[in-house]
Amino acid sequence: MKTNVYLSFLSSMILVCFSCKQVAVDDKLSLLSFLANSTTATSSTVSISVVGSSGIQISASSLSLTHGTNTNFSIRLASQPSTDVTIAFSFNGSKVRANGSTTSPVNLTFTTSNYGTLQSLTLTMLSNANDTDTLSIATTSIDSNYNGLSRSISMTLNASAVPTYTIGGTLTQLGPSTVVLQNNGADNLSLTSNGSFTFSSSIASGGTYSVSVLTQPSGQNCIVSSPTGTVSSANVTSVLVTCTGNSNGALSSGTIMNALPTLGAGGVSTFVGPACCTGSSGYVDSTIVSNVRFNAPSAITTDGYNLYIADRDNHKIRKVVIATGATTTLAGSSQGNFDATGTSAQFDTPRGVTTDGVYVYVSDDGNNAIRRVEITTGIVTTMNTGGITTPRGMTIYNNNLYITDGGSSPRRLVQMSLSSPYTVTTVINSGLSGPRGIILLGTDIYISDFSDHTIKKTTIGTWTVSTFAGTSATSGNVDGTGTGAQFNSPDGITTDGASLFVVQEGTDQLRKITVPGAVVSTLAGDGTSGYVNSGTSTSARFNNPRGLTSDGSAVYVMDRGNHVIRKIN
Repeated sequence: MKTNVYLSFLSSMILVCFSCKQVAVDDKLSLLSFLANSTTATSSTVSISVVGSSGIQISASSLSLTHGTNTNFSIRLASQPSTDVTIAFSFNGSKVRANGSTTSPVNLTFTTSNYGTLQSLTLTMLSNANDTDTLSIATTSIDSNYNGLSRSISMTLNASAVPTYTIGGTLTQLGPSTVVLQNNGADNLSLTSNGSFTFSSSIASGGTYSVSVLTQPSGQNCIVSSPTGTVSSANVTSVLVTCTGNSNGALSSGTIMNALPTLGAGGVSTFVGPACCTGSSGYVDSTIVSNVRFNAPSAITTDGYNLYIADRDNHKIRKVVIATGATTTLAGSSQGNFDATGTSAQFDTPRGVTTDGVYVYVSDDGNNAIRRVEITTGIVTTMNTGGITTPRGMTIYNNNLYITDGGSSPRRLVQMSLSSPYTVTTVINSGLSGPRGIILLGTDIYISDFSDHTIKKTTIGTWTVSTFAGTSATSGNVDGTGTGAQFNSPDGITTDGASLFVVQEGTDQLRKITVPGAVVSTLAGDGTSGYVNSGTSTSARFNNPRGLTSDGSAVYVMDRGNHVIRKIN
């Protein structure tokens, strides 16, 4: 039989009459409900097939969308189903976005408990042009009363008279994976390659934007710089998304976390700089690795794709592309103290570097300052001057930079906030004789104590200092476990997430320490100063090695006396 549906709008409700049986519905929803054994309603305003006394309540029988604004379409069930009911909304994803997605259909699910609660579908136009589309509704359920219902809602798409502008920017250092971005909690954008990007929806002048990462890529962490703002009278292209880490593992304080149990088996080679075995100092950028020249480079860090070098006596921060060895100057010119961009800036004897993938943080020893270099722009900013006498090693945790201060009395470990005003706090002022290198593993910090010939350990928050490996106040070169081992002037330190790797300046060697077992072994170097590459790592020779880092597949060492970067395979 045919059932006529009469709609009578009464202030805040709609009165629906089914063969003179009245049902009042609040929230201005149209109740689509039929008597038992009814078929399709003949009303042009409302037409949907419903079995029995079940029904669906919707907020409109047609929709009008305006570009630059969101339109909400609400829906709920009129009666309790016996099991879950899924409602699929289909649309043209090139014209409209629904609940932040351009992938059709978008589903809403009602249960036996939330069936009477309104759920909304937020609809947004993608292009600022007059158009039309259809929102198709279809239900699926084991409950036969709610299975197979369908309905089409016409949508009129209206261009906005207010100018609108796109939101976009640049993605860098993404590996072979996918990152999903959002703008204002919607407008999902999946990216699989580096370069410029633009969200599909534009925003009216005066509107705000907020870009965030919805889904991180596998093995990486992407950080958004300049994520928020207000649209003025031009497209926004300044959002920068930088992905840290690589396919080997995640970035942590300038090293990639990926265990290297066979490190050293591939021997030692020269990565960048004069070929073995005639190291010479200088200052040359080049795409030919053997032409590159450094001058007493002292520290090294990585974001997983590039190496960043504190080129001490050149007073510069150098950048080396790991894939090719091509070397350029990221920042710095002549010796001095000047914040600027790239080679217009000045440093004075930089000795330490670390990175979070967005900035390279620099221990600018000659200026007793902590500086930072924005990787994508080369902009140099002084974060702190004074309060730190001789800054050396640095590591990052929870928006704080931890710095070894080797010139203070007593020797200290200090904490500096990475947010302005970059407050410096002393966290350890005893138990350290000559702190140099520092690395984070979990919430534990390991410090190479150059003067005490030991590796110290402390935990963030408790700050109790203990000797993890080495014999206190005893210089030597003995493999062993914990305090049964001996070191000779340990300096740079890094980790692969499973072991510590330490430069031992006193004997020109590299040592390995397992964590948590503290088993110490010799990784590379024969104990004699020189410049020798070898397929057997313990037969190689270094000359005053200092910093080191890992890209998750090898360890790179700053061989300061030979003015080169060495690679342990």
